[in-house]
Amino acid sequence: MDISVCLHLPSSHYFLRILNFTLNSPGNRILQALLKIMAQRGHLLRSLSRTKVAKALAGVDMEQTEVVRMDNGKTARREARCVFECSWEVANKVGGIYTVIRSKAAITTEEYGDQYCLLGPLREGKWQLEVEQVAPESLHIAEAIDKLREDGFE
Repeated sequence: MDISVCLHLPSSHYFLRILNFTLNSPGNRILQALLKIMAQRGHLLRSLSRTKVAKALAGVDMEQTEVVRMDNGKTARREARCVFECSWEVANKVGGIYTVIRSKAAITTEEYGDQYCLLGPLREGKWQLEVEQVAPESLHIAEAIDKLREDGFE
């Protein structure tokens, strides 16, 4: 089975894409098990530390890798990829979900640029310190915002 694996390396602003990585090779049972669990759950495991990833990828031939610099959404815009995250905690400094969203917002913005949209309730006094209000560059997103305003949303 050939797959592509994307890992964010926190120490740099790069994605490591492992291309045509064969899971059936003898030393990769750990990675195979991790990927199977992630596929079933639909997300990266919390227990998947950098150390575990490094051990799982120890036998990977780095000749087959491609390092891609994140481009602030140029690729996402060209490929028409958007990410919309909807949550009550987007700009509300309460709870663990807010902390998770805030911690990944910067790196996700580097990958998706203005193709990354956070949607949540506007609570006066809560959002001004966290959110920079800007006009969208995308006509589709601008139209969606106008439609939401017509329906009574700020």
